[in-house]
Amino acid sequence: MPEWDDPKFKPLLTSNIWRSNYNEISKILKMDEWNDPKFKPLLTSNIWHSNYDEISKILKMPEWDDSKFTPLLTSSIWLSNCFNIRRKLNLKYWDNPKYSKLLTPTIFSITEKYINGNIELFEEYGISKFIATNSLRKNPDEQKALFDYLIENKIDFLIDNKLNPIINATKKALKEKYNININEIMNNNKRGKVYEKF
Repeated sequence: MPEWDDPKFKPLLTSNIWRSNYNEISKILKMDEWNDPKFKPLLTSNIWHSNYDEISKILKMPEWDDSKFTPLLTSSIWLSNCFNIRRKLNLKYWDNPKYSKLLTPTIFSITEKYINGNIELFEEYGISKFIATNSLRKNPDEQKALFDYLIENKIDFLIDNKLNPIINATKKALKEKYNININEIMNNNKRGKVYEKF
C-alpha cells in the first residue's frame, strides 16, 4: 500500500493492524480528515480497535470544532464509540469553565453515571471547585457515604484550602491509612443507590 510511504501513518504499523482487513485499512488511510493537524494524535495503533464506519463518525463530529474538546483527541478515543463520546461531550457541565480541567482523555474510560453523579455530589456539598479527574472515577454512592462519614465525624472536607486527601483516597488507602472501611459504612447505613438515575 503506497500510504505507508507517508510518515504520518508509520505509527499504525504494529501487530494490531491484523485486527482489520485490506479494504478497511485502505478506506481508513484515505480519509481526508488525516490532513487536519488536530487529528494527528489519533494516528496510533489503537485505531485498529475500531472500524471505518465508527472512525468516520467520530472524526466528523462537529464537537471537534470547539477548542475546549481538542485535548480529548488522543488515542484513548478509540476505546469508546461515537454514541458514548457524543453523550459525554454534550454534558451540561462543560459550559462551565470550572469543569474544563476535567476534560481529559480519561473521561472516555469513566461511565457517564460516574461523571454526572460525582459532579452533582461535589456541587451538593459545596466543594465543586475542588473536583479532579480522579474524583470522577469513584462510585458516587460510596463517595456520598464517605462525605456523610466525614460530616458525622467532624472531619473537614478542606485542609489549607485544598481537598482533604481522604476524599480521593482509594478504598485500600481509606482502610489502611485512615481506618475507614467504606464497604462497612455502606452496609451499616443500608444506603440506597442515590445516583442510580444517572
